Amino acid sequence: MVGFTLDNHKDLDADGILGQDILHHYNYLLDYKKKMIVIDEDSSLADSLNSPLLSLVETKDRLVVEVPPKSEKKKSSLFMLDSGANCLVLFKQNYGDYGLDVVLQLVTEVQTASGGSFVRTGVVPFFRIGNKKVSDVPVTLVPVTSFTANRPELGIIPLQWFDSVYFNHSQKIVTFEPHFNLPMKPKADVNNPE
Repeated sequence: MVGFTLDNHKDLDADGILGQDILHHYNYLLDYKKKMIVIDEDSSLADSLNSPLLSLVETKDRLVVEVPPKSEKKKSSLFMLDSGANCLVLFKQNYGDYGLDVVLQLVTEVQTASGGSFVRTGVVPFFRIGNKKVSDVPVTLVPVTSFTANRPELGIIPLQWFDSVYFNHSQKIVTFEPHFNLPMKPKADVNNPE
């Protein structure tokens, strides 16, 4: 394993995945809490994973995660991962088909450089993905546009919800808040140092 940190470069003010065009060639742990990326060169992290695994779908432009349904009567959903998002963003009006119970509350105008639009906002009582359960999740339900109408994804999950995420591009899996069963390194024998 190789790890590096940005602690010596505090002036960068970087937050999120940097250089996904390079990182998708590696398996790595993205540790937001420690502000570190650990490259899993020898597969020791992959071999010691003890966490629910989700399918990772790679496209040219984005990482997409397949989230299994809560029950057999619901559909699996695809979500893009976004380090800049601050809430759950839904593209499809039929979110109930995927097992989400959204309580819509307000209609808010959102302005961007390309113009403004009105979106419905609400709350999901809880959202579970792998080991992580998030309560009272803020949701934005975007209006149907040419971008969202043809997208296979249900929406966007913010990466800022997680302390760490492990991406294994060779096996096409991802796990959130991963747990590892790493063997303990033997302690040096103080009586017989070698």
